[in-house]
Amino acid sequence: MNNLTINDTWDMSCDGSFNMSREAAMLLSYSEAQVLVITIFLPIVLIIGLINNIAFIYVVVRVQCMKTITNTCLVHLALSDLIFLTIAIGDKIWAYVNSPINPDHSHLGLAGCIIVELTVNTTYFAALFFVTLVALERFYAVCRPQKERGMKAMRTFRWLQLGSWATAALLSATFIPAYSKITTLCASWPEGEPFQTWPEKFQWCSPVKAWTRDYTESVRAIPFFVAFFINVFLFAGIVRGLNKAVERARLTGKRDKNIKLRNQITWMLIVNGLVFFLCLAPFEIISILKAVGKYDTTTMSEEIGMQFSQMLAYLNSLINPVIYTAMSTRYRAAFINGLLPAQCRQRWQSIGFQNSTGHISMTNSNIHNHHEHVNGKHA
Repeated sequence: MNNLTINDTWDMSCDGSFNMSREAAMLLSYSEAQVLVITIFLPIVLIIGLINNIAFIYVVVRVQCMKTITNTCLVHLALSDLIFLTIAIGDKIWAYVNSPINPDHSHLGLAGCIIVELTVNTTYFAALFFVTLVALERFYAVCRPQKERGMKAMRTFRWLQLGSWATAALLSATFIPAYSKITTLCASWPEGEPFQTWPEKFQWCSPVKAWTRDYTESVRAIPFFVAFFINVFLFAGIVRGLNKAVERARLTGKRDKNIKLRNQITWMLIVNGLVFFLCLAPFEIISILKAVGKYDTTTMSEEIGMQFSQMLAYLNSLINPVIYTAMSTRYRAAFINGLLPAQCRQRWQSIGFQNSTGHISMTNSNIHNHHEHVNGKHA
């Protein structure tokens, strides 16, 4: 950093002591764009994300026929998104309120650094795994309908869900050395506004060794790309299976509404998976470039790229329930039945939702049994 000189006096409680010029000090402050993102964009994303994901979890719990293998995976995905948004966005807002210096992690301390990063990484990896589990479940539903999909399948996916959380936590734990050291800097700020109120010391979460940061940046991207290629393979198989099912239905002359409903939900989940990976891809690509020294966030354009990739990651955690309700009549009907009072449900039904809510009023066992019957004959 230009115009920054080492201080002659050394405070033993500091890892570094510097005299800051006005230009150097301003580089440590929040830019106008960052202030807008933190004070307007992130709170809106947090509020909408909490409402959307809590509402989805509530609807699955409340509406009996929504208790399917697919939806239990989606509930875990919604839970991981809830925790991710709360911790990741909450930490950024808290840091901004606590200090005018960016980055200043004084509000966290060593324990906070570890807990925040461990939680964010765990929920991120868990979301990757649950999106893949959804694709796997749909693949077997469409392409392997003859396989047993009763309570045995439900138990298998429950173990896979628990294993996903455990694997995500263990993988995230290997990143702890990348942020388990507190670096404290002492600064002599220039005179004048706004520096009179700036703290003389500030801290950030830093790696115990330089290579641990590179390890984290590079290894964190590996599960993303592995999951991406697995999902592409599964999506391709699902599309082929759907096309075959449609062709068989055309040849036999059968028009089963449940086949249409199943296919609609399957396409919805494919779109959801594609949006998921598209939103996270920029951040992961930048992480790899940073690990190999090809991305420097000290330049304005690359800092903007980093901020944009983070914004996409936050948006990804609120958009899933929006896709569900936009693309599936069954999910729209479930939200109506689960969230609206009886009088409002009757009004919605009176303006054209009779068929959708009729599907939702079926019991879970009826849906499951009929679904297996349809799969066995037509999928």
